[in-house]
Amino acid sequence: MAVGMVLLSGLTLAACQAKLGVDEHTNKQQGLVAVVKGDAPGSSLNYQYGDTSGKVKVSDGRYVLSVPVKTNDQTIKLSSGSQSVSAKVKKATPLGQYSKIATAYNQAIIVGSLPQAISAQVMKNPAILKTNPEAAKAYQTAMVSTKDQQLAPTAETGLHQLMKQSDLTIRGNIEGDQLVAAALIVPVSAMKDKAKATAFVKEVAAMSSAVGADPKAVLKAFQNAQKKSKQKTTIDTIKSNGVKFDVGVSTTQLYLYVTK
Repeated sequence: MAVGMVLLSGLTLAACQAKLGVDEHTNKQQGLVAVVKGDAPGSSLNYQYGDTSGKVKVSDGRYVLSVPVKTNDQTIKLSSGSQSVSAKVKKATPLGQYSKIATAYNQAIIVGSLPQAISAQVMKNPAILKTNPEAAKAYQTAMVSTKDQQLAPTAETGLHQLMKQSDLTIRGNIEGDQLVAAALIVPVSAMKDKAKATAFVKEVAAMSSAVGADPKAVLKAFQNAQKKSKQKTTIDTIKSNGVKFDVGVSTTQLYLYVTK
């Protein structure tokens, strides 16, 4: 009985002395967020950064906290009981003004849905929409028919769903009028369907163009990466004109993160 009490006392003391810590004191952008993780006692941990605070679950002595990246460095304060520790999240370079990117993306989606002959004319000379009634009418029709494929014209600061269809979701990290990062999310099953995969390629091209990357270069690299992914577990970052495209794959979803 005495031995049991000593063991129990020792375990209790060890639990009380479990140390709060962070794996990395400086954390960089990973897609829309930065991930702060480490060891912690108890079942939950308090966190605070800027005006944001809350609790994060501790499981088997570990915690993982996702922090939306911003255009300035951030200090993440963590506490559990009398223990406290802090970590840094490095600033991110924004992709550009959100409203301009949304407008460019939406125009690319609309033009891409026009009859091929008219689409070619509009891409060569956008002013034709003002002088050619047939082209103007086709554009207006396409603008209405692709409404659910277009990005929201405006968005507030934070992580937001900017567009959702059955086979594509676009999420963004917004700060003020800046798009800090974007993620295109598509079901893995859709990539095995020719029509759905073709639609996703068009959406990747539209986003690439909207953020200033070279659509042809990005698509070529993306398609090559898909082929290599059958032999590799990781896919190298695709880079074009200062824009980075990172691919992540779960059992059900493919994620294409767009950052700078």
